Amino acid sequence: MVYDPTQPPIGDNVNTANLETLAQPYPQVVAGTPNSWSFDNGVFQFSYSTEHADGTGAFAAGSQTTISVPTVEFPSGYQVTVTGGEVISAPNAPALIIASNAGATAVSVTVSPAATG
Repeated sequence: MVYDPTQPPIGDNVNTANLETLAQPYPQVVAGTPNSWSFDNGVFQFSYSTEHADGTGAFAAGSQTTISVPTVEFPSGYQVTVTGGEVISAPNAPALIIASNAGATAVSVTVSPAATG
């Protein structure tokens, strides 16, 4: 993706076509147990249980999950729909942070391109 590793990864030193092909959103840190995620036709979907993977209980309300959202995939920004939690990061942040709601046993997140108009 970078033509000359001795130079900064900007401008003509980046193979933008490869970057656009390989970059995609993904969960970086999950306050729970992932159920599924996908990235298809510019829409990222992710769902997870708030339970600990070892079955010893649930993460506390407000526990944070971080999702990487590459700018190259959403150059005009993105919109987020969340069930069981809320967005606490800044709009269009490259690190989307979701805090779980009190009483939520599952969280679902959908990231799609920002509405234009």
